[in-house]
Parts: sequence; C-alpha cells; structure tokens
Amino acid sequence: SRVTRTTDVSFGLYIYAAPIQQTLLLAFPSLSPLALSVAALVLTMPLAWMSWELIERPALACRAPAVAALKSLLVPLRRARVAL
Repeated sequence: SRVTRTTDVSFGLYIYAAPIQQTLLLAFPSLSPLALSVAALVLTMPLAWMSWELIERPALACRAPAVAALKSLLVPLRRARVAL
C-alpha cells in the first residue's frame, strides 16, 4: 500500500514505546500486560508517525546533498595525499 511504501515508523516505535510504557505503569500500576500493550501501542503510533513526518523523513532528504557535498570536499584531499 501507499502508506507502507512511504512511511517507516519503526524507529519512532522503538524510541517512544519504553517511556510511554513506563509512564503508563507509573500512572496505572494495576494494568494487565495486555492492557498495557494496547494502550502503549495506541499512544505510541501517533508519536512514531509524527517523528517520521517531522524529523526522520526531512533528515533523510538532507542526506544525499550532504553526502555529495562531503564527497566533493574529499576529492581534493585524496588527490593531495596521492601527490605526496
């Protein structure tokens, strides 16, 4: 589907799940493991999606130009090193 091809929330799930689970356990210590898992997933998914849309995807879009700029800076350095 279009969503799965263009959205990768896995890193957001990874970094936000544990703090949300711990906060839920602190606020509701009697939550069952199933209720904790469902509540954490419901709260974590929107944060993971926002992280992808607002942080991760824009950062990845900057990667190609940044790599190209670094490579253009390294070429003269490599030539100078070979000449020595």
